[in-house]
This record gives sequence, C-alpha cells and structure tokens, in this order.
Amino acid sequence: MSATWRLIVGGVPSGLDRRVLEDLMAPCGGARLDVHESAGGPGESVVVLSIGTDLRLAERLRQQVGGRSIQGHRLWTWLSQRPLH
Repeated sequence: MSATWRLIVGGVPSGLDRRVLEDLMAPCGGARLDVHESAGGPGESVVVLSIGTDLRLAERLRQQVGGRSIQGHRLWTWLSQRPLH
C-alpha cells in the first residue's frame, strides 16, 4: 500500500517571509507548503509540506532541513505518513 508523505518543520520564526521558506524547501519542487503561525512555541511557526509518495525525497529533505537555524531558531523535522485510499 502506498502512502503520501508530509514533512513537518517546527521552530520556524513567526512572520518569516514565504520566499525564504520556499527557498529552504526548494528541493521539493511543487510541493504544497502550509504555514501554521500559532502551532509552534512563542514566536515560532510550524510548516507542513505535502510531498507526495516519494519517500526518498521526503527523507532527503528532512535531513537537509532538520537541525538548521533561521534567525536564531533551531529547526526540527518530523515525517508523517498518510495511507492512500
């Protein structure tokens, strides 16, 4: 059974310009990017990136983004899987 993958990125500074986020997530190509301003800690947001069925791409992006810092905020990542029906 296939699944769709989402990369959750936390620790993103609130109000960060969307272009900065798109540049950070550039290896995903046309993946959908959703920013949840109130979901992180104080002054932080959570970004949800819908990747699709490519687990290799999801893992590569998780490794690229996880642990990086933006404006003094340390980013963390988590992969989430949703089964295809």
